[in-house]
Amino acid sequence: MEAKIARPHADPLIKRRAECEVQSELLSKEQRIDWLNEPVDLEKAHETLRDSILPLWRLNYDPDQLIEKRNLVLKCLAEIRRRLLLINPEIVNVDSVKFVEEYDSNSQTTICKLAPIIPSPIQTEYRNKSELTIGYDVDGSGPVIGFRYSKYKGGSVAVGSFKSWNFMPRNSTKVINALQNFITACFKGEFEQLPMLDAFDPITYNGNWRHVLIRESRSGDTLVVLYINTYGFTEENMNNLLDELRTWFQTGPGSDSGLTSLYLSICSRSGIKQSDEDLRQVFGKPYIIEQCCGLNFHISISAFFQVNTLAAELLFERISCLCNLPSENQITCTNKNPNEKKRILLDVCCGTGTIALCLSKHFDRVIGIDMCNSAIEDAKSNAKLNDIQNVEFFAGKAESMLRNTIDSLPEYCDLSVVVDPPRAGLHHSVIQLLRNCKQIQRIIYISCNIEYAIENFLNFARPCSKKFTGIPFVPTMAEAVDLFPQTRHTEVILLLERIPSNP
Repeated sequence: MEAKIARPHADPLIKRRAECEVQSELLSKEQRIDWLNEPVDLEKAHETLRDSILPLWRLNYDPDQLIEKRNLVLKCLAEIRRRLLLINPEIVNVDSVKFVEEYDSNSQTTICKLAPIIPSPIQTEYRNKSELTIGYDVDGSGPVIGFRYSKYKGGSVAVGSFKSWNFMPRNSTKVINALQNFITACFKGEFEQLPMLDAFDPITYNGNWRHVLIRESRSGDTLVVLYINTYGFTEENMNNLLDELRTWFQTGPGSDSGLTSLYLSICSRSGIKQSDEDLRQVFGKPYIIEQCCGLNFHISISAFFQVNTLAAELLFERISCLCNLPSENQITCTNKNPNEKKRILLDVCCGTGTIALCLSKHFDRVIGIDMCNSAIEDAKSNAKLNDIQNVEFFAGKAESMLRNTIDSLPEYCDLSVVVDPPRAGLHHSVIQLLRNCKQIQRIIYISCNIEYAIENFLNFARPCSKKFTGIPFVPTMAEAVDLFPQTRHTEVILLLERIPSNP
């Protein structure tokens, strides 16, 4: 054995800035002076930032943005087919697998047919949740609330103002504007009872204001969480800050913004939120009530909910249709009347229970699983709020909760499974459990980034092995609903069906 001192990784921002300094040293003296004295074109900088966050904003929405999104999905479906044939070449002999030649002008063959993309009902002011950063703009102005020009490792911590964006609803913009005015007043020392508060600097760890989270509902609720570094704060400083914020938004200049809930989240100096106990109430409730598919949903601060409510309703409608499709490969019960089989929906990664509750009227029993405790508490509250009694929700990791849930199901049932995992996809152990459950013949997989989910689809379709013992599932149909206008992202629904055991 040999031990040696490990060299730490270089800070990515410092490394990038050093590279820029080296590049500048290669310039002549005159060129370097011109480069350093070149004025900052703030309008051009904001346009560059917009190109980064909303890369399709220059295109007409219909058809140009939708065509771009469709081609991106088709490219992924073609990649799934290509890689699937490498790991399971016998799949071509399965009758239920119908490869489709459909991809732009290249006519690549995809794993399955993609239905026409369903457009978002609104293309601007659609986000019911936004997360913003507080910092300084490229010209040194600030503190400003907005969005980073690049990731930290890109060599910049500059922030462009939120005012040049059109994806936040007007009420959210009004609230953020009122908060911006408060932060500016703090920086100028306009509050006698408060020290001067500045934007947090991720390089020196000095400063206070870090991030802002805002959620808004169609019913008019707006909730803000203001993330702050309180290093060096006394309890008196904290109480004074809470009082000033309360006064500003309830009776002061921000009272007409319509903000209904405001919380402070205390971060450590390195930026890590300490715990839920460090969430300080300024005023209001720690949740909003959103309306979707004729139901009311209780959404807490950290719970997942689709960011485009109107488009989400179209998404849930399509999921409902796929759940009700007759499956050619359903198990036929010989010991009892098939008409008596219970229709059961298993919603994996259920979040606040949106899909489970919206589809509950089509099933005898609905079971939702999610690892986020607050989301499950919201889901239970939502069921009670809407007087829906055929649903059950359980908190825990999907891989540990699924086994007990599946074992508790009746042997003969008409079981539909919906999975709506985080961007990284399902853990392979979850896929193993789903493949091993004989009652499952059809899985509806929802992905906000199909490129990240490709490995999941391959694991569902791998041939039987010691690791994946159940009969494979393959994509037989794909649909897309645009929840993210002006970006390249779209929500994709893939219908995965178990191949016949004797193809």
